[in-house]
Formats: sequence, C-alpha cells, structure tokens
Amino acid sequence: MRINRIVLLLVLALVFSTAYAAAQGRTLVDFEAEQPLAGEEAFRYVVHSTDWASQGERSARAVHRAISTDRKGFVSWRGETDWTGYDTFMFDFYNPLGVPVQIAIYVQTGPNWDWYESATQLVPAGEQLDVTFSLTEATWKGAETNWEHSMTPPLANLLGWGILVYPTEEGMPEGSVYFDNIRLGGEGAPVQEETPRGSSPIAFRPGDWAMGVGDGKLTFEENTVHVTDYTGWKLLQMGANTTGVVNLSGYTGIRFEAKVSEPTTLELAIQLKDWAWQVVHRQDLEPSDDWTMIEVDLTGYDLSYINALCFQTAGGDWSLRNIYPTPWADASSAAGGPARVRLSGKAYVDITLEKIEITGDSPIAFKEGDWKMNDPANGTLEFGNNEVRLRYSEGVTYKHFELGTNTTAGTLDLTGYTGIRFEVSVPESTVVQFIIQPEDWDWKELWSQWISTDDGWVTVDIDLTAVEFGLDVINALVFQGGGDFNVRNIVLLPMPEPDTSWETGIAYGADIKLTYDLSDDWTAVMEAKTTQDSFNLGLIEAKGRVENASVRIFMNGTGADLGDPMGIIKGSSYYKDKAAGVDVRVPVFEGSAHALLSTPLESRDSTLVAGSVKMPVPVVEGVEAQLLAATEFIKKAGAADEDDDGPVQPYVVSGAVTAALPFDIKVTGQAAYSGGKRDGLGLFAKASYQNFEAGITHAPVGLWTDRSDHNNDGYGTYYVQGNFNIIQDVLSGGFYFNQWYNHNEEYPYKNWFGKVYADWNIISDVTLNTVFEQKWAKNFDTGKYDKLEESKLIAHLKAKLIEGLNGQITTIVTHESGKHLKVPGYMLRLTYTGIAKLTLLGEYGLSKKTSTGNWDHNVHLKATYKFSDNGSLALGYGKATLNSDENAILTRSTPPGYYTLSFTYNF
Repeated sequence: MRINRIVLLLVLALVFSTAYAAAQGRTLVDFEAEQPLAGEEAFRYVVHSTDWASQGERSARAVHRAISTDRKGFVSWRGETDWTGYDTFMFDFYNPLGVPVQIAIYVQTGPNWDWYESATQLVPAGEQLDVTFSLTEATWKGAETNWEHSMTPPLANLLGWGILVYPTEEGMPEGSVYFDNIRLGGEGAPVQEETPRGSSPIAFRPGDWAMGVGDGKLTFEENTVHVTDYTGWKLLQMGANTTGVVNLSGYTGIRFEAKVSEPTTLELAIQLKDWAWQVVHRQDLEPSDDWTMIEVDLTGYDLSYINALCFQTAGGDWSLRNIYPTPWADASSAAGGPARVRLSGKAYVDITLEKIEITGDSPIAFKEGDWKMNDPANGTLEFGNNEVRLRYSEGVTYKHFELGTNTTAGTLDLTGYTGIRFEVSVPESTVVQFIIQPEDWDWKELWSQWISTDDGWVTVDIDLTAVEFGLDVINALVFQGGGDFNVRNIVLLPMPEPDTSWETGIAYGADIKLTYDLSDDWTAVMEAKTTQDSFNLGLIEAKGRVENASVRIFMNGTGADLGDPMGIIKGSSYYKDKAAGVDVRVPVFEGSAHALLSTPLESRDSTLVAGSVKMPVPVVEGVEAQLLAATEFIKKAGAADEDDDGPVQPYVVSGAVTAALPFDIKVTGQAAYSGGKRDGLGLFAKASYQNFEAGITHAPVGLWTDRSDHNNDGYGTYYVQGNFNIIQDVLSGGFYFNQWYNHNEEYPYKNWFGKVYADWNIISDVTLNTVFEQKWAKNFDTGKYDKLEESKLIAHLKAKLIEGLNGQITTIVTHESGKHLKVPGYMLRLTYTGIAKLTLLGEYGLSKKTSTGNWDHNVHLKATYKFSDNGSLALGYGKATLNSDENAILTRSTPPGYYTLSFTYNF
C-alpha cells in the first residue's frame, strides 16, 4: 500500500505543480489547411474554395440566398483565444455580386457569450485587400452601452469572433462572397522575443535536414539554413528519413524566422505517426532586408511522434533560421546557469465501478496445463484467474496456443452449447484469431479481428449454431495472433444463472519525460512510466553534435530505420524498446551517411550493425541514390542459425534509386541481396503520378527479413491506389487494390484486397464518408479466390444540427459464412459543446452478432470537463459502441452496470 500512496502523491504533485502556457499567432485563418468558419443566418454554408484567393490557393466561400435589407449573413469562429496587445483586425474580401455591402466584426466573451460589435464599413464590390477594423478605438457597441458605438472591445478570454455582412439599400442577390487571410496586427502586436538560447531539438544543422528529390542546394550556418538553386515545391525536411522520429511532446508550437529572395509562398507541413500530409501554416512572403518571425500554433496535434517536418516554397532562393519549439523558456537566463531542465508527460487517475457476474468454473477456463503453446520455444503463457497472457519470443509471430487433445484436457465435447465467449486485449495493436479444429483436424477460423491498444478489453461471442461440423468431438480450441495478446473470462454459452456483485477498480500513474540541456549542442532525455504498483524506467538517451556529425546514444530504446523505400533494414524492428546503441549521421557532400550499432539489453546474444549513404546523383538532375548494408553478429547462434561450420552471420546489401521525371512522374527502384542461411534477392519498384501510385515487391524466403516488417516466409505483393476530386470541394473518392502472397510451399497463401471510398460534402456542415472493402483468399484446391475473409461497408454521416450540437450516424455491415454484407450494426452519437469547457456525449448502438440473431442495444454516456487546455475530468456510463478507428462494433450490449471516472493532465 505504501508504494501505491507514494505513486498517487507523485501523480498529484505532477498535476498541480505544472504551469499552463499557450502560444499566439498573428494569422488567425489562412484557409490553406482547413476551413474552420461556420455560416450563420443568411449565409447557408461556408466551404473551401479555389475560385479566388488573395494569398495561397484557397479561401472561404460563403454561399447565400438573396439577402434583403432587414437581414444579414455572417461567418463565425468558436473557440478560446486572446487578442490582448493587438490593435487591428484585418482580412481580404472578394464580392463578385456587383453591389456594395456593409461589413462589421464582432467578438464574444464571458459566461453568457456577451456580444460586442464594431461600427460598419462600406465596402465596394470587387476585390478589397486589407479591410481593417480598429480594436482600440471606442467605436464598438455592446449591452453595457445600450448598443451605442461608444466603447472599446474586450480582447482577453474571447470565446468567439466573426465577420458580419449587411446589405445596403440595394440588397444582395443570391450568390457567394469570399474571405481570406484573416489576421491581427498593428503597433500593439506582441513584441518579438529575443532569439532563444540553449539546445533546440529541431535546430537547422547539417545532416538533420535534407532536400527531397529534386533541386535545391543547402548551406548551413549556426541554426540557419540557406536554400539556393531552387525552382519550387521541393521539400526541405527533418525526421524519420534524416535524423529519426522527432518528439516534441510538451510543446505547443514552432517558431522560426524566414527570408526570401523574391515574392513566394512558404509552407510548413508535418507528418505524424500515420504519415498523413498536414499543412499547418502557409504564408505569402515578400523580399526584405529584415527577417520575418513566424509562429505556428500546433495545439491539438500529437507531437510525440513526428515522422517529418517539411518546409517548401513556390520558388526562388530562401533562408530559415532560429527554429525552436514553443513555449521556449531559456533557463540559462532564468536560473543563472548553462543548463535547462524540462519536465513533460501525462498523469492520469482512472476509477471504474463495474457490476460483474460470477459464474462457476468453465470447463474450458484458462488453467495452466489445460492450455499450452504448440511449441514452447515460440513464447510463454502467463496464467491468472481464467486469464492467460501470451508473450511471443523475439522475432516470432502467428504461433498459437491450444486446449484439447494435445493437452491434459483431452478431446472436448461441446454438444448442447450455442457459443463461446471471451475477452481480448493487446499491449500493442495486432490481429488476434480464434480457431476450432474438429474431429478431422481441419483448421476452422471462426473469428479474426484487428485490435487496437485503445480498444481495451474486447468481448467476443463465437456462434456455434452456424458451424458446419460436429461438436461432439473437438480436437482443439486455438488462439493465435500477430503479436502479444491477452485473453480472459472464456466461457461456454449458455452460461448458468450467475450471481452478481459490484467491483471497484482504480488505476493511476504518469508517463514522465525529463529533458536536460547539457550544453548548446547536447541534450539528455530520460523517460519513465509509473503506475499504482510499479515504476518502469524507459528510454534514456543523449543527443548532440560532434563537429558536423549528429550523434544519438540510447538505452532502453530503439535504433533508427535506414529509410530505404523497401524498408528492408529497420532498426525499429530490432528488439524494440529493449536495445542499447549508437546512431550517427554525417553530411557527405550534398547527401548524408547514417551508421547504426544496436544490441539487445537482455539476451545480448547479437549485435546489429548497419549503414547507409544517400545523395543526389551527380550531373543527373532530380535523381537520388542510396546504398545500404547491414549484418547481425550472432554471439550465441541457435539451431536455425547454424550450418556444418557453426554459426552463420546473416547480412544484406541493397541499393535504391529515386528519380523525379517530367510531367510530375516519380519512380523508385530498389534491389536487396542477403546471404547467410539462404541467399535471396529482393526487388522493389514504385511509380507515382499526381494522386496515383503503383508498386510491386518481391521478397523471397532467403531475403534477410528478421529485422524488418516483412514476412519471414517470404512474400510478394503489388498494389495500385489513387484519389481524385469528382466535384471540387463537394465530392471526392479513391481506391486501393492489393495482391499479397507468401513463398511458403508447405502452407501457401494468397489473397487480394480491394477498397473504394468516397467523401461527400452534402451541404454545409453535413458530410458522408463511405468505405467498402473486401478480401478474398485463394483456395488452392479449386484454384479460385472463393474464400471470403472480409467484406465490410462503413458509412459515417456527420452533421452540425444546431450551434454546439453535432450528430453522427454510423453504419457497419459485415460478412457472414462467405456471404457479403449480412450482419448489420448502427450507431447514433450526439455531441454537445455549447457550454464552455464541457463536452457531453451520448451514444446508442443497435447491432446483431449474426444475421439471424436478435438485435442488441448499447447505451454509452460521457461528460468531459476541460478545466484547462492540458487537463480534463470525465464521467462515463457504459462502454463505447465503436472501436478507436470507428470501423468495427466494439460493444454490442450495454454492460449491466459500468461507470468510469477519469482524470487526465498533460504537462
């Protein structure tokens, strides 16, 4: 109990000792990455548009009916913001209607959303740039002035703002008006801070940043990069393909300075864990002798795993300097010393009150001896009270454990039972499967599902009434998965009448990251995880520079990937989070070299050594080449790694070329050869044109795949994908097709997978997103693809019903017994955010387990109070209907009693 109290006090101390910091930006909305405005009153809706833009490529188009003199239309933005220190509000406006209009702006603040409105301005038809309103003159009105224009507006703690358009006596015909480049400015804008000192995790240094394929020469000075010989829209990037994945957890934005040689548009984009391209800032720049300070607010993004930070411009030479994450507090000036310490992470307390059913022992309960691994060398089973946890050995996947003839339980007789129920969870997202082997030992897969760590415990019901084999002689019940997983509470259905009781659970802990700046060039990081009964030390690393070399020394961590297109050498697949080693990156002429040495902390029976050189091909413009190699020095070889002469040291050598061709065509090719136990030659090719891409991979059994994401049996695949706009800003769609097969002659497998999707902006604030996908496996007896493994239709209809109230209807229809779209499921969700800092959520789910089964009902309610930007308190009833990806039914029936109280604080 004492350790529990100590951890709880530590969590609470972290929560209540952490200060909140926020970042501001001059540009409010530029409409390049998103369109956050809503249309009100006569404005029917507001959409992204490329019809007109004063800067960049997009603006906001407000569509309206004819507006008479007694009406108005306006666009609104809702959210907490602070304009303190600014003295003007500006935007660019385009009115193609041929009549002038009156324009005003408003702000809202206070618990009652008090409205304050400026005086109007007459704005003529056509394009009007820099429409400006004063934020400091007494020309505003509000309830306290009896709606007379005699006050200055409040600028702190705003809850919303907007732009109002009033018709003149001529009225406004039906049509559209456009808004762009909404911003704050004036002499009262916040004074730029001095350039921070200290070690920045994202400084401009050679080796950390590289140009994408194409033109552009990089020259570095202290935290400064100059890009010359540049023709436009090529990426200057830092991340997984240069210095490794970037972790900016604890920060809320990025600031930097820019200078350009000619008028251009600068973009900053980020690619997070899913590699999705997200433009977070876009700004037009003019040549100047002065540097332009740019601050980008990244609040709301998960900055703990950034695959790439990307800069690009429309053209011309350009320079960037003094890049730092924000907020940046330099401890060298605040504390009088050269070092700076930052503490960040997350603290949580989760309390559950659950009504549980108590039944007698199940004849198939998880008991040690009754269940066992098919091969003990493949992993271990850890048993609890009707619970088992499978932990695979390093490098092993898709091996199984079973109950039945091969265990002490013996052959099973399931006659009279209608089903099997169990719960599954995973420490890392993976696929889990359940199989029954009847009297003839045939492999009958009855359930397979991708389960995320966010799904928690997933309840699974196996229907035995529809199986096409006898239940009187069952040789084995089998579980297998693509990674570690846990299973509990396995029972046969129908269960005997249970007793009930209430059970209270509490879980609390914190994820902690301590960053210590040793010098301007070196930073040390230590991560740890505490729970109510444990303290686990995580990653420990030091990162810095020696001359031009970027060095990372790590323990309890993971080595970096070499970034080859095929992904054949991946440090992240070598004892993930359980290795120690060194990463070194050095600029070489116009390219870079990367070396990795990594060894496991526990077994210490091998060492991975890998290296790569990547650089543009001289003379040939737009072509980049990469050479790479790796080997694993095995100190204690197992039987699989030995031949007649003793241990065999596997190795792989590879070369890749990427070329940018005319007409926006980009091609990539790679060959990889490995030797050791078996020789193998792997090939990879990919071509893309605008929004379309196709690729092929050949990885034979002999190819060294143990330290990559590839299948150990060897495999081949080809794919084609594309996306396109059918109706600009209204309807878009796409497709993905994949053929996959292994090279295992004893257990051959081949499938094809296809997916089509469409996104429809029906009207303002109403969208429909649909996906239909199928997977067929080849029947090698018939030679046909007649084994339907997956068929699913997913549709999400989302709508803004009234201000602050959003609705969603989700439909998910899955296959059954080889037939398409047989098992339906529906979910209705309402979310209300009309009360400041409070979010109310209600869900109702209606679904079936089988096409002929009864309808199940699920109710889930949740209230979340966001007491600060970093912290929240949530009270819930029941469980979420859908999984975290919202592509599968997670909870079909409302638990008899399930209540949650969750406290979370990010610091």
